[in-house]
Amino acid sequence: MTQVSFRTEDGLIQAVDGVSLSLSEGETSASWASQRSGKSVTMMSVMRLINDPNARFEGEVLYKAGPVTLTPEQIRAIRGTGMP
Repeated sequence: MTQVSFRTEDGLIQAVDGVSLSLSEGETSASWASQRSGKSVTMMSVMRLINDPNARFEGEVLYKAGPVTLTPEQIRAIRGTGMP
């Protein structure tokens, strides 16, 4: 499960709380929910597109059965091809 929060002047804001996704090779996912439900933050965190120093991430992302521990350059190399 993944959680994403942001530190603000008003305290910690929970943007994503307890999301779990699983896709097998060849599958496609679509996100549909109400406004301000965390869809964009969820997908951006999976793709490692959030680089805000006030962001706090909990949980893990697995890619090809292993945790994503790649450098930003390695992530950019697979984004759009290996992670369509």
